[in-house]
Amino acid sequence: MEQNTKLIIGVVGLGGLGYYLYKKGFFGKKQATMPNSAIAPTKTTLAPTYPSGFSENDYVRNPSGDGTVFMLKRGQKLPITYAWWMANAKNDWDSVKEMSAPLLMDIPTGTVLDA
Repeated sequence: MEQNTKLIIGVVGLGGLGYYLYKKGFFGKKQATMPNSAIAPTKTTLAPTYPSGFSENDYVRNPSGDGTVFMLKRGQKLPITYAWWMANAKNDWDSVKEMSAPLLMDIPTGTVLDA
């Protein structure tokens, strides 16, 4: 019985050591090591930037344009169809902000939101 316990503990210990070495990258591909100060983030999560007074999920339109309403989303302006507007914005025309043509043109256009 005592020998079985020692065997089990040894196997579990070796498994733990193997897992530790695996996570540290000793098996498989070799990873380049860099000093901690030189490690760059792999994913940047920069917030989209919009002109002052405007933010994510705002509805905007150009007052001298064709009347198209856009939703600001993920750094883009997404054109909205009337059907989408009626289904999602609940006809809240007061929430539409006016944005000048030069500011609106600086924001890339995304896909059309349709119902």
